[in-house]
Amino acid sequence: MTESYGTLPHIDNFGTLTSEYSKPTAMGKQERKEQTLELIVESNMAFTPYVLFRNLQLRGATFEYRSVKRYVSELHDDGWLEKIEYDQRRHLYLATDKAHNKFRDSETERKKKQLAD
Repeated sequence: MTESYGTLPHIDNFGTLTSEYSKPTAMGKQERKEQTLELIVESNMAFTPYVLFRNLQLRGATFEYRSVKRYVSELHDDGWLEKIEYDQRRHLYLATDKAHNKFRDSETERKKKQLAD
């Protein structure tokens, strides 16, 4: 029988000490894109890709900044995000009505299912 030594401290790529190291969970690209879009919809705020990336990390996301940049670009191209010019080099991204409706509809379906159970 092996002994448990507790959790090990972990320092992330930004030098931030976290309370414990957690193994990344296997999450597909579509799930990561959904998580990215969900954060923007729930917050009802506009984000730069980097600020979005850091907030996703705070929620436990383990994917990389370059992935978030790609997801934001794809979500924009698909009509889920609106691009707002921030300065000549950077943009903010805000959820469109289409994105808000998607999460509103899925929340309604989840509540109906809970009531049925």
